[in-house]
Amino acid sequence: EISQNERVIRAYLGESL
Repeated sequence: EISQNERVIRAYLGESL
């Protein structure tokens, strides 16, 4: 289960990487 915050963080890091 992915929390809403983690989802945003993963999206942000995904764009950064």
